[in-house]
Amino acid sequence: ERLSEGTFKKCDMHVHSSSCYSRSYSEESFVEKVLNSDLDVLAVTDHNSIDDKLLESLYTQLAAKEKVLIGGVEINVKLKQSTIDMYHLTLGNGREGAYFHAIVWFDMNQVKEMADIIKCLFIDAILRDSKSEGLTADNLGSLSCNDFSKQTKGIAVYLEDFQEKTSTLQHFFIP
Repeated sequence: ERLSEGTFKKCDMHVHSSSCYSRSYSEESFVEKVLNSDLDVLAVTDHNSIDDKLLESLYTQLAAKEKVLIGGVEINVKLKQSTIDMYHLTLGNGREGAYFHAIVWFDMNQVKEMADIIKCLFIDAILRDSKSEGLTADNLGSLSCNDFSKQTKGIAVYLEDFQEKTSTLQHFFIP
């Protein structure tokens, strides 16, 4: 009834898929639950990675049910010291340490481009991390989305680098 009246849409704008390290369900189970949910709008926001193949498949399946998928990602973000100094910022000592989480939403037409940017930013951040011995850009790039997401746990990208790389893409950045 609410849909026929054109009033409210039932939305979940922060969902983690089977490609996210913090979830243990299968892709089949995830897709089945999403397709059979009563949600009208959904944004998949996995940790620090975007499974573009899963999103593209889900987009098509949801569209057939007249539902909307919005591209998304939840990223660990930190600020460069020059930004902190320039704006006289004081950072808290939150649970996650020197970084914070942000949700990014973007159009599904940009999913591949955003996925590539996020992956490159996190590969660079992982390789800068002192615990990344033996890892290379090639072996990180060849990991499954879930395994790549695991490698990003505790790793953050610089907000300034994210802004530079995504400056030509329309997106919402929500810290």
